[in-house]
Amino acid sequence: MDTASSIKKYKNSVTRKYISLSNEELNTIVKGDYWFSRKYDGQLWFYSKSKKSSKIINSNQNDISNLINEIKKELDKKLSKTKNIILAGELYFLSKERERYGNTISGLGQKSKRKNLRFGVFDVVLSDKLLSSFEVKY
Repeated sequence: MDTASSIKKYKNSVTRKYISLSNEELNTIVKGDYWFSRKYDGQLWFYSKSKKSSKIINSNQNDISNLINEIKKELDKKLSKTKNIILAGELYFLSKERERYGNTISGLGQKSKRKNLRFGVFDVVLSDKLLSSFEVKY
């Protein structure tokens, strides 16, 4: 599995097609025609597991696994029976107000704030299991 090329291909061909919708626009969509989810204001990161090794990286291969080790451990536990997988997710800072990109940066930079970081998985980039549709991925 070539992690770097899978992530770059995903970022260039899939995430560029995402669009933002207002609440009013969401109400006009016929249920079942499209898949949509809440957008967290954070950073795009990828959980990558190949055989027994796993890491959380971005599209430039920067690895933050040691900074958010608890999140990585939880994903490792949940995916213990999976050999190869890449998950796309948003790393964000949990707060009472709307999350902000800057808070994510601050959370990564300050050890005391890391407990508020979360990883919201929103897509399966690659899997050793056959996933024929988004519905199956979901």
